[in-house]
Amino acid sequence: MKRATWTPFVAAAIGALSGRILAENMDMDADSMKWLLGLAFLSLGIFVYCVVLGIRHNKKIIKASAKEREKALEFQPVTGKGALYLFRCQIAGAFAGRDLILDGVFLGQTRGLSFYLLELEPGKHRLESDKGCLTPLEVEVAAGEIVFVEQELLRGLWRTARHFLLQKDNMETRWRLRECKMLLPSQSKT
Repeated sequence: MKRATWTPFVAAAIGALSGRILAENMDMDADSMKWLLGLAFLSLGIFVYCVVLGIRHNKKIIKASAKEREKALEFQPVTGKGALYLFRCQIAGAFAGRDLILDGVFLGQTRGLSFYLLELEPGKHRLESDKGCLTPLEVEVAAGEIVFVEQELLRGLWRTARHFLLQKDNMETRWRLRECKMLLPSQSKT
């Protein structure tokens, strides 16, 4: 088995033993309190494991300034180009960075409650993520058009998959973007 498969069991065992030992040394009378404390440490061990697992492949992100974010949230595309808003509004897995690849070029990583504004030349473009991406998304952008794409994480027991969802341009989608921080691509692709 891979080391990553054993990690949650090791974390759980350490948490359970630590809680049991701590409870024994506290001279508690109630046996149920000892097991409750053991369960608390077990939960803490699993939580720490999940956080570490989620952030181990993160890359540096570039945050936009407040001025850049305000301008992006005016939803006015640059003349002669299309605007693609790629966002991730999930809180679950918020710290886990997920790669964003546009037309074969790595642009950065999404995090929970974040978005990118990509000003694109008119035409077809291909959005991809890292190897856990179920299907890449082909999207066509016209000059002056605004396109909204959501990157959604699908949680599994051992792996996390992700996919892209084309969203409608409506007030709800625009409002959801206002809850997110803006990130800048690490590489210019226009």
